[in-house]
Amino acid sequence: GALAAAAAHELGSPLATIAVVAKELVHDLPDDSPHAEDAALLLSQSERCRRILAELARQPEHDGGSPYTRLPISALVETARLYRHLSVGESFASRYQPSHIFWHGAYIGLGFMPNQYGLAWDDAVAITAAARVDPQAELGTPRYEDVVRGLYFEILRNDPGFAIRGYLLKIGASLNDAVERYWSVLLLLPLASTIGARRTRLARHALLVLPAFAVTLIPPVITIPLPEYESGWFAAWGLAMMLGIAAFAGLVEQIVAGEFSSLRGPGARTPGWTSDWQSEVAAVFRRAARNMIVILALAVATLSLVLGPYAAEASDDAYYRLGQKPLIRSSASETSVAISTWTFEKGLPAGWTSLRGVGLAQESDGVRVSTTKEKLGYQIESPTIRLGAGAYRALMRGVVVSGGLYVGVLDMASNRWLATAYYWSGQQGFADSDMMVAFALTQPADIQVVVSNWTPRPAASVWKIKSVLLLPTALP
Repeated sequence: GALAAAAAHELGSPLATIAVVAKELVHDLPDDSPHAEDAALLLSQSERCRRILAELARQPEHDGGSPYTRLPISALVETARLYRHLSVGESFASRYQPSHIFWHGAYIGLGFMPNQYGLAWDDAVAITAAARVDPQAELGTPRYEDVVRGLYFEILRNDPGFAIRGYLLKIGASLNDAVERYWSVLLLLPLASTIGARRTRLARHALLVLPAFAVTLIPPVITIPLPEYESGWFAAWGLAMMLGIAAFAGLVEQIVAGEFSSLRGPGARTPGWTSDWQSEVAAVFRRAARNMIVILALAVATLSLVLGPYAAEASDDAYYRLGQKPLIRSSASETSVAISTWTFEKGLPAGWTSLRGVGLAQESDGVRVSTTKEKLGYQIESPTIRLGAGAYRALMRGVVVSGGLYVGVLDMASNRWLATAYYWSGQQGFADSDMMVAFALTQPADIQVVVSNWTPRPAASVWKIKSVLLLPTALP
């Protein structure tokens, strides 16, 4: 405390000098001067420092005299912000959004499904669109958000059906992702809230979770149903699942302890209730018909069944479009400069191997590959090739008939990918274009070309491969 008071006293004089100079600069500089904003910032920050030092000098005893007194997290954040301003030489707060940008994600989130507006889940789409309206609208600035918000509402006004379809599909995709992981919620909560001694209390607790579902569904619906935006949504379902498991465990405990003699619950005990099972079951169904948890579970299940197939198709399509690489126009001259050329006209070339479970069918101009269902699983591999330092590329000619593939170059020594490229059946131009993966080596290395299955979930893909070329990037 005494050290803080002494420091405040010593720093007071130079700070007062800075404040005087800053005031003179603010007074003398014209409003249109490029340094006027910096002078005003200097004056405001010196005044802020003066208030902080005054507080230290006035209340030094609050820290108990210890140099290791804990500070609030806000102090750490403020210190980091001030350091950033001083390092860069300008105040980011005066130029950029103080919070996470919203309309940028909402705008490109409209590109969840194929559309005529050129929208896609790609930052460049929004940046380019904003630049057409205002070239000075820089990403992260309030002006940029204003422009993108205008573009967003322009699409909503001109084509509301497109936006509504997209949001419904994203709701369906989010439901699919959640039900796939937490399907037990739709069974345990309705069951435990319909029968058992604690059903009324459980129903209240379950209803308290509903706001969490509503709030956490907003991010994946506004943006796109990816895990990073669905984490809160999954957390809400996880909480509901824990509640359902606990309630079901309590119900089992009642049955084991002999405290459960009727499906109607305590207070409706009937010795030998199994002899009157029809009235017991009827009572449960009457209660279930009035149970909000049961109604909500049925509504969610119905919505998932109705939207599920359409949402799954849109979600798979978005998954592929987000990861795909563009096809490269074929060139006949590249064959003459290739380091290695493997043709598949007579089956797998010498040295190539297929993994267990992969189906191979010979066709007139290539090999038809039916993959295993393993997501991202290796399917066929080239022989090991020794390459010197330099830049290279592997070209694969063929077509993805269904599903997807990724072709990668593996460093055999470290067992790590040097590069990968992803392609799928929805891309156009396989007839006159190649699939390509480019990579570079800083020193000689043994490499292997690996072609793997690429699907959003465990499923088989079908490809037709005609040839694979390995060649240097710089053509002679």
